[in-house]
Amino acid sequence: MIIRKKIQHLILPVLVDPLARILIYCHIGPNLITLIGLLLTIGVAYLFSVGYFIAAGIGLLVASLFDVLDGAVARMNNSESKLGSVLDSVSDRIGESALFLGLLIFYLDAGDSVGVILAFTAALLGFLVSYMRAKAEILGIPGTVGLVTRPERVILLTLGALLGLMPVFLGVVAVGSLITFVQRFIQISQSMKES
Repeated sequence: MIIRKKIQHLILPVLVDPLARILIYCHIGPNLITLIGLLLTIGVAYLFSVGYFIAAGIGLLVASLFDVLDGAVARMNNSESKLGSVLDSVSDRIGESALFLGLLIFYLDAGDSVGVILAFTAALLGFLVSYMRAKAEILGIPGTVGLVTRPERVILLTLGALLGLMPVFLGVVAVGSLITFVQRFIQISQSMKES
């Protein structure tokens, strides 16, 4: 969590802000950037489904950059909106679903039942983590703690693809997401007791 915050506040602005300024100069808004990132992620899901894991890992890095750029452009251009926030969240869920679907298709075609189980379990637990945060936000209480949140899941999938160790990294995503789910459940429970 501390490392993630340092990356977000120290490293990302140096890398992302210049690109965001170029996009603003070209009059490309955050919602369009979100949609481009989603299309790229769906393309990555296809690459997963046909077994082009190295290309998928590289594509996921590019798609992740767009996922960061949309927020940076909205912030720098003072164009943050509730609609943009909803579009971003929905795109994240669709994109992540597509990635796991691509992996499921690959492992089903390969007849790899362990891969199928790992991909499904990682997807399910990842969605539970996101659901816990959404539910906490509805209740107006904190629900953001956790070892493996969406950015970490994407990083782990990228590493699994690039290193050729996807089953191992799917296992890490599943276990980390389970831990995060429990952490968030405890955080939400404690917040509800205190209120």
